[in-house]
Amino acid sequence: MKNKILIFFSMAVLIILIAFMGFGNRNAPEQAADSIPTASAASTALSIQVTESVDQAASTISYKKERIALTHHSGQSAYTGSLTTMPEDGNILSISLENKGESTIYLNIKRNEEELVTAKPIRKGEQMTHTFEQLGADGMSGDWSIYTYSKIGAAMNVSVRAGQL
Repeated sequence: MKNKILIFFSMAVLIILIAFMGFGNRNAPEQAADSIPTASAASTALSIQVTESVDQAASTISYKKERIALTHHSGQSAYTGSLTTMPEDGNILSISLENKGESTIYLNIKRNEEELVTAKPIRKGEQMTHTFEQLGADGMSGDWSIYTYSKIGAAMNVSVRAGQL
């Protein structure tokens, strides 16, 4: 009888520990800063500074050259988009996404096949803007790809917009 109580107690403690470690605080607020530096990636010739903003309205940004008009994607398949930047259109590229779906989605952004943003989570209801600034050049150039997906195969509902400033 003593062994059964010890086993039961040990199992209960183990389950509680797994629950706390596995789930964490999912309701913890994101950092409240308007602009959060995430990386400085060196491309083959020039460097790009990457920043991200949470809850910046994509529809309020005024672009010099719109590269992806406001696009809505829904369904279980991933969203893939591409664009090309030209130096004469500015040295800043802004890519905005809004997750209107019911689960977290993830974002990858590449420039000339170089990964600048990898598996960045965007929670349901969250809106995020990534800004890329070309440093030490007269303008931004390159071929860009945007890939958003669900790790659990959930239906996606995402809006995407991009442009040069």
